[in-house]
Amino acid sequence: MPNHPNHYAQRTADGNITLIVGKAHEMPPLPYELSGLIAHETWDQRTRTIKGMCARFSKPLFERVIFIVAMILTLALPFPLYNLVFNVVFDPRRPNDTFFQARAAGFGVFVAVVLFCWAPLAVWKWIGAARMRAQLRQWETNDRANASGRFVPEWKVEMPGIFSINGRVTITTPPSVAPTSFSAGAYLPPYINAPAYMHAVPAPPQGPMPGTLAYNGGGPGYGYSGSDEKSGFQDVNLKA
Repeated sequence: MPNHPNHYAQRTADGNITLIVGKAHEMPPLPYELSGLIAHETWDQRTRTIKGMCARFSKPLFERVIFIVAMILTLALPFPLYNLVFNVVFDPRRPNDTFFQARAAGFGVFVAVVLFCWAPLAVWKWIGAARMRAQLRQWETNDRANASGRFVPEWKVEMPGIFSINGRVTITTPPSVAPTSFSAGAYLPPYINAPAYMHAVPAPPQGPMPGTLAYNGGGPGYGYSGSDEKSGFQDVNLKA
């Protein structure tokens, strides 16, 4: 049975690696971009830790039930409770003294309902994200301590939300080599990417020019300086 595409490490346009974390997704092996930077045992241990922590703080059915109940209570309870508290606190005989107190009490009831319905779910999600951030900071500290000048990948984890059953891991990779317009193995002129030491080497002396006596072996060699500048050339009869 073939694996789902999300079982593998996906590459983004900026070169990062993304992993989908969920019960239906198997964590992939160490990507080749991170070979030499992360040990295979470390990769397996970290991916298992991330998957376990995402599963611990992701209960989709429970979260959706709590969300629906909280939404109903938020819409249904504040108004009748507000009227009840307002009627209890407000005194028609002293409207100027009790009106604002009744309004403040009614608003306090609304805030209490919202906090009672939504605070537990929000705090639970916040605790999961805080623990994950603390774990990532610990890993980063260990990686930098053992980097020895090498590139240190940066880990980011998005915990599953209320309406999402999957988390997402993003890992940075070493910067790639700058692209070139020349194909691999193509001939490059000597003035392109020439080694620095090549500029310091003097050019070798040139031999005699073709058509001269020196070139044909019948005259002086390189460096000849005669009184007649034409004496070193051979006459050619063009009428023959």
